[in-house]
Amino acid sequence: MDTPKLPTTPERILEAARAVFLLRGYRASTVREICRRAGVNVAAINYHFKDKEGLVAAVLEGMLASAGEAYPMRMGISPGASPETRLLAYVRSFLYRLLACEDGTSPEQEVQLFAEVFFASSSVLDRMVLKFFGPMRDELVSILEEMLGPKIPSLVLRRCGLSIV
Repeated sequence: MDTPKLPTTPERILEAARAVFLLRGYRASTVREICRRAGVNVAAINYHFKDKEGLVAAVLEGMLASAGEAYPMRMGISPGASPETRLLAYVRSFLYRLLACEDGTSPEQEVQLFAEVFFASSSVLDRMVLKFFGPMRDELVSILEEMLGPKIPSLVLRRCGLSIV
């Protein structure tokens, strides 16, 4: 008989941090409260995540990765599907990611946390763009280029993508 797997220290910290950040916001959250909820020493944050900024980046990455797994950009549509079908799947995926939340939290709480962190830390924003938002942008631009044709300037394609988002 298998014994249930207990959460690791980083997993406990991330779970506690997510709850505290969503409840209080990034700035008002304290490392001490997160550690108390996780049942760990304050030094565990530095050991596993470097600092509060590294911790919030890991929380946001987890949220984005989880949403991406639940609602992939192509939503099961084959790469050979028409660009219109791919665009519809992309928009559905984007909306589902934006509106679906775990643990009974509201989408507004998550969006508010993302906005607060992105305004507070350009390094976290850069990290999220590189890992998540850049590939999403590239997929959307690729769909639009296929729909509108290769002669459309890249700036126009990006602006069209922004208007869709």
